[in-house]
Amino acid sequence: MKPLISFLMLTLVVTAGFAQDEKEDPIKAAIESKQYVFKARSVMPATGGTRQLTSEYDLTVNKDSITAYLPYFGRSYQATIGTTTDGINFTSIKNTYEVSEGKKGGWLIDVKTKDAGDVRKFNLNLSKDGYGTLHVDNQNRQSISYSGKVEPLKKKE
Repeated sequence: MKPLISFLMLTLVVTAGFAQDEKEDPIKAAIESKQYVFKARSVMPATGGTRQLTSEYDLTVNKDSITAYLPYFGRSYQATIGTTTDGINFTSIKNTYEVSEGKKGGWLIDVKTKDAGDVRKFNLNLSKDGYGTLHVDNQNRQSISYSGKVEPLKKKE
């Protein structure tokens, strides 16, 4: 009787594990379809300590565009004449977007922009749970990093 119960318990555990793998991961689906938003929770300037963000800042990736609304703390090497924003604010439709597999089932996303002002490129390093770091390289400012979480874009009704 004990061997039968042990066998049934083992079968139940293995079956539950396979059923869990068959569910589609919403983060993976969002990354593959280029339909997600990275919500920044803290910022790490090149100089200075980590700062927690109290307002909502994000990087939105759509199939045809990338939009950034992020704060900036750091040194600027050249003043941009006529600008009224201090953060990293842009919408890019001309960019190269590459996704590769990261460590432990995560993703490495590299984007080079051609129409985003002084932002040259940014890298998003994500875990399989969607937590990660966004590193932004600027042409006229020090680089800066953000930590946060990726969420699938909500469909408009």
